[in-house]
Amino acid sequence: WLLYGGLSHGMAMLVGGTGRLNQTMGAVALLAAPHALQLLTAVPFVSVSSLLLTVWSLLIVYRGVEVAHDLPWKRAMIVAIAPLGLLMLAALVSIALLAAALLVAGAER
Repeated sequence: WLLYGGLSHGMAMLVGGTGRLNQTMGAVALLAAPHALQLLTAVPFVSVSSLLLTVWSLLIVYRGVEVAHDLPWKRAMIVAIAPLGLLMLAALVSIALLAAALLVAGAER
């Protein structure tokens, strides 16, 4: 939440947003609300789509950032999606570095 909120605020400032950090963090904190439905999976035969919850969360962040920073919809969409892309890229780079380290360590044996 903190990392996503910080990245969202930075992106919003880059594209001309006028909101404050606490407004951004409040808007981004709402992305956790749909994931509370995952508690229902404790009930037998109940399933909740993670993809649906993720898309719903992104829509909440989009709308929150749009309102908090008074951004046009295209810029707000970029701000909502860009941190997710950056975090996914960081995860891929981390996996690649781990794989490279394991290959090098295995080659030394």
